[in-house]
Amino acid sequence: MKKLYFFILLLSLDLSVFAQSTITGIVHNSETKDIVPYVSIGIESKATGTVSNNYGEFYLKLGENVSESDSVTFSSIGFKTIKYCISDINKVINKIYIVPATYELEEVIVTNRPTKSIVIGRNSVGSGMLECPFFISSELNSKDRISREIGMLFKTKNDCRVNNINFFIKRNNYSNVKFRLTFYSVENDLPKDIIVNQDIIFDIKDQKKGWFRVDLEPYLIFIQKRESFVVTLTLLEDELNNQRNWFSLPGALISGYNVFRKDKAMDNWSKKNYAVSMFLETTAFMD
Repeated sequence: MKKLYFFILLLSLDLSVFAQSTITGIVHNSETKDIVPYVSIGIESKATGTVSNNYGEFYLKLGENVSESDSVTFSSIGFKTIKYCISDINKVINKIYIVPATYELEEVIVTNRPTKSIVIGRNSVGSGMLECPFFISSELNSKDRISREIGMLFKTKNDCRVNNINFFIKRNNYSNVKFRLTFYSVENDLPKDIIVNQDIIFDIKDQKKGWFRVDLEPYLIFIQKRESFVVTLTLLEDELNNQRNWFSLPGALISGYNVFRKDKAMDNWSKKNYAVSMFLETTAFMD
C-alpha cells in the first residue's frame, strides 16, 4: 500500500512539473533557413499561447490543463500551419521549421462605377464611460500579454477598397507597443479565416493617446458588398514606461456591433455586444 501511495505521489509531482513547464525554441523558414518573427503559437481551445519575437524565439508556458498528448500549432501569414505534439517538441531540438505557402492572386476587375468615400465603424469617442482594456494594471508579466487579440465586427453595403483604419487610444503607459492587424471572415457569428494574406505590423510609440491611423493603401485590401468581417489588433511586443500596465480603447453600448477577444493565440474567441472607437475609411464602388 505504501509503495502504491509513493508511486501516485511521484506521478502527481511529475504532472505538476509538466504543468508548469515552458517550451522554448526558434522558428525557421524551411526553405531559406531564415528565422521567422511574430509566428502565432499555441494549443487550440486552451488558454496557452504566445507569439515568437523579432528573432523567431518563443517561450510557451504550459498551463495545468495541458497534457503531453496535446499539439502545439504554429501559424503565420505566408506559411502553412503546422502542429507538433508536445511530447515530440524536444525531438526537433527546439528548432521549428515552417513551410512557405503559395496563394493565388485575387482577380482585380477594372470598373468605371462611380466611387464614394464611406466610413465604416464608430468614428466617435463618446462619453468614455465604457472602456475596453487591452492590458490592465494588475498584469505584471509581459509574456502573459503577448498574443492577446481584440477586434470589432464591420459590415459593408458596397464593394469597397479599405484605405486606412483608425482607432482611439484612451490610456497608454507604453514607450512602444507593436501590433499586427488582421482581417477575418465571419462564421457562426465569430471570426473564422484570415482574408488578407499580408502581415500588417506597426508600432505605437511614446505613450501615444488619441486617434491613431494605419495606412492600408499599400496593401490593396478589397471587401465585397454585404460582407461581414472582423478586424483585430494582436499584441506582438511591448515596452512598458512605468508599472501601470494600461492600454485601452473607449467603448459604447451600441446595437449591431460586436467586440471579439482572445487572450492567447489559438484560444477560443469571446464576444461582447458593444462597440469600440474604431473605424475604416473606404472607397466604395456604387451600384
